[in-house]
This record gives sequence, C-alpha cells and structure tokens, in this order.
Amino acid sequence: MIILETNNLIVRNLTSEDANDLTSLVNCFNNDELLAVIDKAKDDDFDSEGKKMFAIEKMNVLIGLLEVNFDKPYIYFSYNFTSKEDKRVNAQELLTTLIKYFHNLYKHREIITYIDKFDFQKRSLLENLSFRRKSFDKETNIYTYSLFSFNPNK
Repeated sequence: MIILETNNLIVRNLTSEDANDLTSLVNCFNNDELLAVIDKAKDDDFDSEGKKMFAIEKMNVLIGLLEVNFDKPYIYFSYNFTSKEDKRVNAQELLTTLIKYFHNLYKHREIITYIDKFDFQKRSLLENLSFRRKSFDKETNIYTYSLFSFNPNK
C-alpha cells in the first residue's frame, strides 16, 4: 500500500519481494530475520503509535528504507538509500514532503533524527530544512537533530 508520494518517490509498505533488495541496506539481519521484520511491517501506517518501517521506491525500484517511530510527544525517523541513487536529491525530496505531512498530521510533535558526526551531507540537508542540533553524544559521535515546526519558506 502506498503511504506517501512525492514527485519521484513512493513510500510504501514492505513486501516479501523486497527482501533481496533490502539486504544491501539492512545488513544486521539474516534472510529469515529480515523476512520476519518485513512480515511485521507489512501493514504499517502513519496513523498509529509505534515503530514502523517502509520501502522507498523510485520508478518501481526499491531504493531505500524509511524507519519512523511515533512515540508521543516525538516522531523519530531515519532513512537509508542504496548507493545506486543520488542520495541528496532523493533525501531532500523525501524529507521535505515527509516533514510537511507529519506537521499537518501531528502539529504539536517534535520531529527527531540521529545523525553521525561525520555524515556532513545529512547534517547539511537537515539544517537546510530548519532542523536544529539538539545534543551531541561524545561516546557515539551522534548528533540529535530536532524540528518542532516546519518553515516552508526555507
């Protein structure tokens, strides 16, 4: 089922057919574990609390994975794209639409993501979308980025 569409991307539910393509993105599971994760996520949506996982598709090809955790009063998210695609362009398109959607659906929730200190591309993109650095964990080299209200003029 399609969850969200942009001009070029589709965020949809995972299916068992995605397992082979996901192995390049999710290398912490063996095939059986990955199929179990997909089975659990196959009916995920943006309308209920909890951890969710979605496929990101472009021109009928799986190019990424989106994870979202609706945990009042926050919405946590992370995403990964395969190396074949222009990650920055796809990420900008995905995040711009996703953030607008979340703020329309959940006006009073803070959106949070965690970014590696050395992932300058993601950090730059988030800052261009009005996210602010909230904290830094020196042990893990992870920044917490936060956005409370979306600025569409940015």
